[in-house]
Amino acid sequence: MSQMAIKLALLLAVSELLYVDLLMLDAVNGWRPVGRFLLDMALLFGFYSVAWRVIAAGRSRRHDLALVFAGALLFRGTLLPAGMRDPYRTSNLAAGLSADLLGREVTFEPFLLFDSDVWRYLWEGHAAAHGANPFRQSPNRLEMSPLAAAEPGPATDHISIWPEIHGNVTHRELTSVYPPAAHALFRLSHYLAPASVTMIKLLVTALDLAVAVLLVFSLRALGLPESYVVLYAWNPLVVKVFAGSAHYDALVLALLAGATLAVIHRRIGMASAVLGLSVLAKLAPAVLFPFLVRRAGWSALLPGAVPILVGLAIMLQGSSNFSGFAAFAQSWRFNGGPYLLLDSATGPAARYLAAGLLMLALWWLFRRDSGTNTAFLTASANALGASLLLSPVVNPWYVTWILPFAAPARRWLWLLFSALVCLSFLVMVDGREHHWVLWVEYGLMIPAAFWLRRKRGNLCKTTRKEDSV
Repeated sequence: MSQMAIKLALLLAVSELLYVDLLMLDAVNGWRPVGRFLLDMALLFGFYSVAWRVIAAGRSRRHDLALVFAGALLFRGTLLPAGMRDPYRTSNLAAGLSADLLGREVTFEPFLLFDSDVWRYLWEGHAAAHGANPFRQSPNRLEMSPLAAAEPGPATDHISIWPEIHGNVTHRELTSVYPPAAHALFRLSHYLAPASVTMIKLLVTALDLAVAVLLVFSLRALGLPESYVVLYAWNPLVVKVFAGSAHYDALVLALLAGATLAVIHRRIGMASAVLGLSVLAKLAPAVLFPFLVRRAGWSALLPGAVPILVGLAIMLQGSSNFSGFAAFAQSWRFNGGPYLLLDSATGPAARYLAAGLLMLALWWLFRRDSGTNTAFLTASANALGASLLLSPVVNPWYVTWILPFAAPARRWLWLLFSALVCLSFLVMVDGREHHWVLWVEYGLMIPAAFWLRRKRGNLCKTTRKEDSV
């Protein structure tokens, strides 16, 4: 076993201990649980950066890639039961997972490592499977319907767990805020195991691991060491938000990673179609279409337009009520540091100013895009990063959208952002957002950006000098 493999194995072991601590965390409001969570995440990001240094400093071997994937599997497997009630004994875990998969009872707390979106996923999958339209009927409208009543459950003849799941859904007065591809995932989970948090987690984690596999193929095609996938596979935010909290955004990442691989192999039509599907899971990837146009002209938009139009037709069928989308677009604010500055300076004009700045940023990135594979990764990471920096809502899991591009391209600023965004979980201390957190979170990115730019500039000068010699 090489010295590099031994170091990776040690880092894997100590990181696993921290993931076990996260598994045991009682994720409730208060300084102590939130502080413990942030300390664990900070240490995990520290070991993650050391793992990268170990890999970058040595010669990559096949067993190093095996260790990277062993860690990825172990970390995610550890956090799959995160959020379960009393996960302290193996017997409790086994019984809880079994009861959840069979739909006998709700064995998870309302918050899974400080996140609760999974309950709406379960509810909307359930509602759609029984003929309701989540774009037209909010959970509150269905509160007194048979869907939320104490009917016989799938594995028992006297109770149902749907009233409890309905009660765990947040913003029950709003219709769905998730596009059609997300609903397809919810329906699949409901089909496989109704009311199961574990099933959603398994599907999301499988997609998350698929991202890592696709990145390995991309790294290989780019001529880079495959073990560089550690920058994605061991990223603590990725492990937390998917295996730990079951955010469906892993579907977005899998489609983005697939589109990237298609671009690298110069299959722009396929990349466009896959990118169109990703827009049906989350709207943000639409900002990447200009970089396909750079490579194949305006015709590159056609394959992507087809799934988007089909998705719009699905959403617009019947008398859909988009109160969820409207509320999200008009009034939701969270962790949007730069946007908050615009809002405080310009008031109602902030939204239009932010949109204008994003258009300028995309135009600038488009002009600088040289058409190479590396340029596509860099431009895509920066475009998605700019869309987040100018957004009024920057939930932590949104930052994972950047990682399928930032990891293989080694865009350190966005990898740093994936660590700093964890500070936004301080809102869980007392339910209030604190402005000093935004100053720390976004303020640290400014000197980091200048330092990285200077370091990159010095590296370019050194390279040119060596070339001239």
